[in-house]
Order: sequence, then structure tokens, then C-alpha cells
Amino acid sequence: MKPDNGAYLDSLGWYYYLKEDYDEAIKHLLRAEELMAEDAQEDSVIYEHLARAYLGKGDRDQARRFCERALGIEPDKAELKELRELIEKGE
Repeated sequence: MKPDNGAYLDSLGWYYYLKEDYDEAIKHLLRAEELMAEDAQEDSVIYEHLARAYLGKGDRDQARRFCERALGIEPDKAELKELRELIEKGE
């Protein structure tokens, strides 16, 4: 109903992530990120979701990039630290 709502697009992207449709997840998550940037907002959750989707796809470089962006916003968040370790371990 609101195709330009970043939060809704994030949720839609996460839905596709959970279905392991990583390309579709990334498409929606990148659009959510773009909309948030237009509003001069950064969202660690969208970055985390992008990192997980790229990791699911096997793209560790992009996963690392978005994980680091999320950590830049929330450096003490345990889930993000665990995600960074997962990316670095190559599992």
C-alpha cells in the first residue's frame, strides 16, 4: 500500500531473506536503504539485513561492507559483532 515506505520495504526484504530468495531480498532492502538515505536517516537494521542477505548469497565482501556500516551506528550490538565473526570465519 505504501511502496515508498522504507520500513515496509525492509520487512518485505526480510520476508524474502527468510524464504532464501536472496536476490529479491537484496532488491527490496537496497530500495529501503535508498529511501532512508533520501530522508537523511541511517538504519542499522537495514544494513544488518543487507549483510545477512549478501552472506546468504555468498557475497562476503558486500556482507562485510553492510555489517561494518551497521556497526558504525551500533558498535556495541552483540548480534552485529556475532555477524561480523560469522562473515570473517567464512561459515
